[in-house]
Amino acid sequence: MATTGLVLSPAIGRPRGHYSDAYGKHAMLHSSQPTNPEMMETGHIAPAPLHSFQFPFPSHMEQYLVSPADFIRQSHGRVHRVVAGTIVMHNISGTTKVLLMQRSSHDYMGSRWEVPGGSCDEDDQSIVGAAARELQEEAGLQIAKVLDIVEDDHEWIDHDKVWRKMTFLVEAVASVAAVDSTGTAKLDYNITTLERGDEEHSLTGANDETHILDNNHSPSDPIHRTNGTREAPTNDRPQVTLDPNEHEDYVWASEAEVQAGTCEGRSLDWTTPEQKAAVLRAFTMVNACAEKHAQA
Repeated sequence: MATTGLVLSPAIGRPRGHYSDAYGKHAMLHSSQPTNPEMMETGHIAPAPLHSFQFPFPSHMEQYLVSPADFIRQSHGRVHRVVAGTIVMHNISGTTKVLLMQRSSHDYMGSRWEVPGGSCDEDDQSIVGAAARELQEEAGLQIAKVLDIVEDDHEWIDHDKVWRKMTFLVEAVASVAAVDSTGTAKLDYNITTLERGDEEHSLTGANDETHILDNNHSPSDPIHRTNGTREAPTNDRPQVTLDPNEHEDYVWASEAEVQAGTCEGRSLDWTTPEQKAAVLRAFTMVNACAEKHAQA
């Protein structure tokens, strides 16, 4: 994938493996090869009259605007299902932290930790749109800005089907935040997640473009999760709203806490080793970007 500016190459190999689908009740859908030239054609996404929103999206990532169904077709049988996820980072009291969520104990891989995400639905208008939908459904958060792609080649086999996961690095606000007349979230919080210096550029240095992405789904019976042993959400972090059918707890973890496998007294037992590796890769991207701007 050609980009300009700072190129952040994945440092950790992701071999194809055999393990069960980590996304429980979702059992459908699709994906393809990002390096395929056919994937460089930008899909035209019409805004929906309801549940639509806008957020800046780097122009070098236009291939992820294709619908999951088209993504699958253009893979020519190489990939059968796609999962879209988000790594949400936020600057909390001067420390960059990542949102991690614990799967409900009654669900598949119960009580294990992961980032928001899940299988694409047949009516998702784009891969990144599917990631935005999953973030809203699972965490009650709305993407404020897509910063970069963390991984797009994590594959595994389940029931003779090849699954591929796309994970995006994003900033987010609570879905309850005010929305202006254009459908753009008004940032009630001072989002300084990466302190990139130049807010008009993504981590790779490519210029951002604003795309309207379709969000046809809303959270079902969400709850505002506040545990008596922890602080209630404040204005230095977005308020997380969990769907109890999928997740039962969450934390904002630093890089050191992710590496140590413990945060706020909780043991971070991951859904898969690859999930932890993706989170650490995102921190590496953020740190490299911060170092670049510090030297500029």
